[in-house]
Amino acid sequence: MVARVIAIQISNGPLDSWHKEVEELRHRKELAKRLGGDEGLRRQREAGKLTVRERITQLLDPNSFVEVGSIAGKATYSEHDYSITSFLPANFVSGTFFHEIDPSNLVKINELN
Repeated sequence: MVARVIAIQISNGPLDSWHKEVEELRHRKELAKRLGGDEGLRRQREAGKLTVRERITQLLDPNSFVEVGSIAGKATYSEHDYSITSFLPANFVSGTFFHEIDPSNLVKINELN
């Protein structure tokens, strides 16, 4: 019930004017998840490395990590309409961990080092 009330307030309230900005943030998050694109992923694979998010997934219990700052990085904008044409994410991932580490994951930590 609470979620429904919040959704109604957002769709009928002053936040409608933020639609473009919210979509921009969603677009940046999607670009950041690409980890620098195919070239960046290729370099990681050739070096025999996992991506940072793959390492987090292997180390932590499912749904125990909440990423913060995923849209940090450098954007390039179109001169025509100022939309993002490319995005290079920051070279780190930060977040909050909410659960205890499964003891079997301690072995994985040693394997990754």
